[in-house]
Amino acid sequence: DLGIPPEETAFLSLDSDFPIENRPVYYMPQMKMNYGWNNADNASSRRKMAETIQLLCGAHEKDSGIIHTANFAIAAWAVQQLKGKIPQKIFHHNPESELDRNEVIDAFTEYKRPAVLISPSSTEGLDLKYDMGRFAIFAKVPYGYLGDQWIKKRMDMSNEWYRRQAMISIIQGGGRIVRAEDDSGSVYILDGSFAYLLQQSRGIVPQWWLDAYQTL
Repeated sequence: DLGIPPEETAFLSLDSDFPIENRPVYYMPQMKMNYGWNNADNASSRRKMAETIQLLCGAHEKDSGIIHTANFAIAAWAVQQLKGKIPQKIFHHNPESELDRNEVIDAFTEYKRPAVLISPSSTEGLDLKYDMGRFAIFAKVPYGYLGDQWIKKRMDMSNEWYRRQAMISIIQGGGRIVRAEDDSGSVYILDGSFAYLLQQSRGIVPQWWLDAYQTL
């Protein structure tokens, strides 16, 4: 990514200190959330996705968690589908809320009862330690936004780079909820597009992450 000649670099791979049983990652494909996810002919698949998210939130009824949506369109859809249908209070920073992202995150982390943060942009820089976050749901694989000309140019130069950034965001986003050796949380990946991403990226995925990964 930085243009450093490989022969001038060194690579060090370390195992995770966190027990595998404390950080499970479940791939539960519901539908492919790529271009056209919101088309009329995908209505039944969207309903299945919404119902699965509702079930997962219900299974974690006493827990707080985060739903990664990758973009605001899916975030708005998720809020609409989940409002009044899950036991947790919903926090979001969609444009229509007219709320600042950092203010919403502060309110979410300070809330003392089970809550869910729905966000397209919180795969990094968020510390949901212990009861602040016990589950993370990926409604969509967090591919970079191709409307950004810099991202589009980088993808044109290297599809591998584009896939790698998405895989890093998956690993980082799941890591928001397991912050210490004695912390625990479950990650759920629902976007059916993830299977292809993993197939194409397996060589760069840390073994400690793959050890905790399973398909349901």
